[in-house]
Amino acid sequence: MANPAWSAMASGSPDILLAGNQRTYPSDIITTQMDTGPAKMRQRSTAGTIPMSCACMVDATERAEVYAFYTTSCAGGSLVFDITDPFVGGTVEMRWKSPPTETKIASDLYRITLDWEVTP
Repeated sequence: MANPAWSAMASGSPDILLAGNQRTYPSDIITTQMDTGPAKMRQRSTAGTIPMSCACMVDATERAEVYAFYTTSCAGGSLVFDITDPFVGGTVEMRWKSPPTETKIASDLYRITLDWEVTP
């Protein structure tokens, strides 16, 4: 079964705002305390997730599409989906870290905050 695609929404995918977005480098370090001396650090794996926080400004129609994409296409955030990486381009597989949050800006304008992570 193919992953749902962010770009497959009826009105086209909402544009991800570039200002204020965050992308964190993967951290796959495990630290083990020793009986004596400094703690040992090692890499846990060779591929880690990349946390990303983004936002988009949408109208009421696009807001409903984002809601349907999250609740239906992504089964309430339990399924991964394909999207063009807003930082580096190219298609990546993402998963939801938490449900989207929305803020009403004006009568027909919403800011939706998206908390994702790129999967390896």
